[in-house]
Amino acid sequence: MAENKQVFQVRRNLDINGRNRVIDFTIDKRDPIQQITLQITENTARLLTLNVTKEIVTDAESGTEGYYMFTVDVDRATSNSTIHLMAEIVDRELNDFWWFKVPENTLTELLRDRGLEAIIREFVRDVDGLISKYMVPKKEEQ
Repeated sequence: MAENKQVFQVRRNLDINGRNRVIDFTIDKRDPIQQITLQITENTARLLTLNVTKEIVTDAESGTEGYYMFTVDVDRATSNSTIHLMAEIVDRELNDFWWFKVPENTLTELLRDRGLEAIIREFVRDVDGLISKYMVPKKEEQ
């Protein structure tokens, strides 16, 4: 596990029923484009890559933050199927995704107290929530 002010990274090798799985989870908060990546491989074959990027787009006239551009990219492959989904989300209200704001010491504590599997489940659930939040129109938009 490596950690500094800008990058949080965890890599675990697991043996699940005789299958070697490697889980990589990285949060990179360096500007201008921040990125969170979850990658799971099994016996060197990629099973899942879930990537969320955040770009802070600046208003050209005022020079202030204009909006966030989130890109969610899911790439999953098994012996039977391949799935690639991508969503682009523009948030003009500058609502951030929690995982880009969480302090590194909080991530370290979560990892120690709950384990990597729990963190990954929560991250995947939160990505689903991020997409769902923008898919359902607010009452005033209906």
